Amino acid sequence: VEHKLANLQATHPPGPPFLTADSACTETYVSLSFPVINKRLTNNPIKIKIPNGSTIESTHVAEIDLPMLRPAARKAHIVPALDNCSLLSLGQLCDAGYTIVLEADTLSVLDDGSAILTGGRDHSTGMWNIALPTASLTHLSNHIGKQSTADMVAFAHATLFSPALATLEKALH
Repeated sequence: VEHKLANLQATHPPGPPFLTADSACTETYVSLSFPVINKRLTNNPIKIKIPNGSTIESTHVAEIDLPMLRPAARKAHIVPALDNCSLLSLGQLCDAGYTIVLEADTLSVLDDGSAILTGGRDHSTGMWNIALPTASLTHLSNHIGKQSTADMVAFAHATLFSPALATLEKALH
């Protein structure tokens, strides 16, 4: 785990959130930037030893924002030192009742034979990565500040410099 963590942090530039599937992680560990829900301080931080001999630790527990997963599979520890690298525990998924299929270039998380998550293999690290589904990103953006639909429409209208609705409708057509 330690060697993989060093390699992953060195090779993954910031970008859209994704999870790196890891069979060696006993639980899921995510960075501060990974979309989560129900974030709360932890009373029992997880300590992780890294290759240089130092340790990093979790600060919060939360659920990863993947509503298609059972609650037991969504539990995660937030580890700020992970920067842009988040690790999905394959063991945690199996314990929650899912089947994991690893092939040369793909990973599938199966629920009763149907794929609910898929990912591809990064051959530079040898690890399988699962991109966060777009629906979760939309879900996350809708939770920022918990705006009402009316507030979001008003905001969108204002970002277009508040045109008359007839003008906006004509522009959209």
